[in-house]
Amino acid sequence: MGGYPVTLLGAGFDASVKVRIGAFQASEVVVVNATTITCRVPPGNPGPTTVTAINGAGQTSSTTFEYRDPAPVPGDCLITEPADGTVVVAGSTISVSAIGAGGFTIAKALVSNLAFASDDDQDPGAGFTTSVTVPIDWVGPLEIELVAKDANSNFKIAEPVTINVVAPGGVVLARLDAEKLAMLQATPTRQLRVFGTYSDGVKREITHAPGILYEMDTQDPRKPNYPYNGTGVAVVDAAGVVSAKTYGTTVCHVSYQGRKVDVVVEVAGIRPTVTLQRPGFISWPYQGPGINYDVVRGKLSGLRATGGNFADPSTGSTCIKDNFANVTAADAANPSTGDGFFYVMRESLTRSFEESPFWATHSQSGQRTAELDAAPNACP
Repeated sequence: MGGYPVTLLGAGFDASVKVRIGAFQASEVVVVNATTITCRVPPGNPGPTTVTAINGAGQTSSTTFEYRDPAPVPGDCLITEPADGTVVVAGSTISVSAIGAGGFTIAKALVSNLAFASDDDQDPGAGFTTSVTVPIDWVGPLEIELVAKDANSNFKIAEPVTINVVAPGGVVLARLDAEKLAMLQATPTRQLRVFGTYSDGVKREITHAPGILYEMDTQDPRKPNYPYNGTGVAVVDAAGVVSAKTYGTTVCHVSYQGRKVDVVVEVAGIRPTVTLQRPGFISWPYQGPGINYDVVRGKLSGLRATGGNFADPSTGSTCIKDNFANVTAADAANPSTGDGFFYVMRESLTRSFEESPFWATHSQSGQRTAELDAAPNACP
C-alpha cells in the first residue's frame, strides 16, 4: 500500500535529487546530506521493484527492493463496555472500553458515532477506555463503533454495540413534531424524522425509538384522483423509511406513547414534458433508472377536427417508440404541407399519457390514456 518511510544511503546526492520507485515518484523526498535521502514509498505491485535516484546533473543510480503482500494481521479487537443493548439516559456520560485479543494489542483507538467521537485513552494498560457523552436530544437505539490501531499501524474494527437511549427519569413526552416530507420520484426512498418535545423542554429525535408506529394513509377509491392517493402514492416501513410509488401527496400517521402527529408526504417528479429540439428530433427529462417510454405521433389537423379525440383514426395516432430506453428519439416522417405533428410520451412507471395523473387534462374530449390505448396503431 505504500506510505511508509525509507532511507537511501549512497554518495553524490544534491539538493535537486529525485527518487523514483518503480514507475512512480517517491513523496516527501528529503536530502539529509550528500550520502542520505529519506522519502515515502508510493503504492506498488508485489515483487522486486527498482529504486532510482536522479541528481540535478542527470546522473542516476539504482538498486532494488521488494514489495510484499501483507499477511493477515492476527487477532481481534472487542468492545467490552458497554454491553450490547445497555439502557442509558440521554445526556449522561458513559465509558467505552475495548481490549485486543489473539495477539492484537491496542496502541490507539477511536470511538465514534454521528453524535460523538473520542480517542482519549484513559486506560493505563494495554486496553482502551474513553468517556463519551450521550446526546441529550436523542431517544432510541444508538450504535457505537470503535477502530483500533496497534504499534505497527495495523488496524482492527471492533464489532459495534448498540445502546438504547431513554429520556431522563420523571421526564414525560408532551407532543410529537415532524416536518413535511418532500421527495422526488427519481429518488424513491427517504427517511422520515420525528421529534418529541418533553416536559424538561428538550426536543429529542425519536425516529427509531422502540414502540414508534408509522402508518400511511390507505388508498381511497372515493377520492377523485384514485389510485393516486394514500398508499398508491407512497408506502412506509416499520423504520419510517418512505418509498415513493408515483407523483402525488399522502399522509403518514405517526404515534408514540399515546401522542400522534400526521406528516404530509409529497412525491414530486420531473414533469415529463416532451420537447421538440428540431424537426424530427424530440426529447424529454430522464425519469429514473429502469424506466422505458412509449412515444406516439399524430396529426395536428386531425386532433383539431375531432375536438381532441386521440382515438379517432383521423388523428393518425401512431406508436413510433415502444418500450424505448432512451430519452431522445428521431422521427424521419414529415407532416403534409400545411399540417403539423404532435408527440406524446408516457413512462413505464405510471403508464399514463395524461399531463398529470391528478387532474383532468383540458382541450381533449376524454382521458388521453384511454383514447391513445384505443387508437388503431396504439403502443402495446
